[in-house]
Amino acid sequence: MKKYKVALIGCGWIGMGCELDPFRPKPASHAEGITQNENLELFALMDINESALILAKNLYPSVPVFNNVVDLFNYGIPDAVVIATHPDSHCHYIKLSSNAGVKLIMSEKPISHNKDEAEEVVELCSKNSTVLIVNHVRRFNQLIKDFRGYVNNQYVRDTAIGKPRVVTTSYDNGLYHGGTHIIDLLRFFLGEVKSVSAIKNHQVPPDGDDIHVDAILQFEECNAMLYYVNSRECAVCEFNIIGERGLLRFRDMWGGTIDLIGTVTNLYFVNHRIPDYSTVRSFNNSKSMMPDTYKHLVSCLEGTETPLCSGADALLTLQVIKAIETSANSNGKVITLAK
Repeated sequence: MKKYKVALIGCGWIGMGCELDPFRPKPASHAEGITQNENLELFALMDINESALILAKNLYPSVPVFNNVVDLFNYGIPDAVVIATHPDSHCHYIKLSSNAGVKLIMSEKPISHNKDEAEEVVELCSKNSTVLIVNHVRRFNQLIKDFRGYVNNQYVRDTAIGKPRVVTTSYDNGLYHGGTHIIDLLRFFLGEVKSVSAIKNHQVPPDGDDIHVDAILQFEECNAMLYYVNSRECAVCEFNIIGERGLLRFRDMWGGTIDLIGTVTNLYFVNHRIPDYSTVRSFNNSKSMMPDTYKHLVSCLEGTETPLCSGADALLTLQVIKAIETSANSNGKVITLAK
C-alpha cells in the first residue's frame, strides 16, 4: 500500500494543539488527521513560532521540524502540504508550495481576506498543475454529501421535505472565520448566490479585522437568512432547510446530527401545518470531520476524485463574503454578484 508524504505548515491550534483538548472529538487536529490515515505519513512539521515547534517535537518526536519553508523543501518535497496558519499567510505558503513542485495543497479556510491575492494563487496553482483544496470541511463529510444529493433529488424522485422554500442558518467567530464555512455550505446545497443584502451586527465587537453581520442571500430557487451568534453565550449552530412538506435541521456544529422533520396540522389553527417533532428521524454523524477530510485528500492524490472545494470554489465563497461586507458598509444595499 502506497503511503503519501504530507508536510504540515502551522503547528498551532487547529494544526496540532487542539488534540490536547480532552473533550474535543478525535482526531481533532490536522496532525492527527494525517497520522491516523493509513495512506498518509506525517513527513515534516513547520512553524515560525518556537513554542509551537517545542510542542511539535514533544508530540511527534520522530518527525523532523523546521522554522521556515526553505529548509523544509530542501529536506524534501512531500506529496502534499497542509497549511494551517493564520489566514493572512495562507496564500504566501500556497505560492511557495506550488512553486516548489508540491503535487497537492490543502489550505485552511478562508483562502484569504484579499480577493486579488486569492485570485493570484488560484491562477498559479492552475498554471503549475497543483491540486488546491480549501478546507471547508463539511463538503467532505459523507452524511452531509448524502443529504445534499437527497435535497437535490439525485437519489430519490421525491424527498420528504419537498422543494426547499427558505434556509435559515447561523455562524460564529466572525464572517471570514466562521461565516466562510456556512456560506460555502449554502453554496454546496443551493448553488451560486445571485445577490446579497446585509447589515452590521453590533451586539458583540468583532475580533481583529473580521466583522459581524446579518444577511439575506438570494439563490436561484430560494433565499437564505444568515445571522451571527455569539457561541460563548448561546451557540445555535444550525443550518435549516425549510421545504414545502417539512424541514432538514443540521445541528451540533452544523451537521453533527441531521434531523428530518415532517409536518402535522396544527390542532388549534387548522390552516397551519407545523413541524412534527414527535416523529423526528435523526441521523448521527461523526463528530470529527478530519477522517472524511483526509480520505478525500487521499482520493485526490490518487486521482480518483477531484477537489470538492477547489481554489475556484473558495474564491467564489470569498466573493460572496466581500459582497456581504460591501452591503453591510452601505446600510443594506443590495449587491448583485457577477455571473
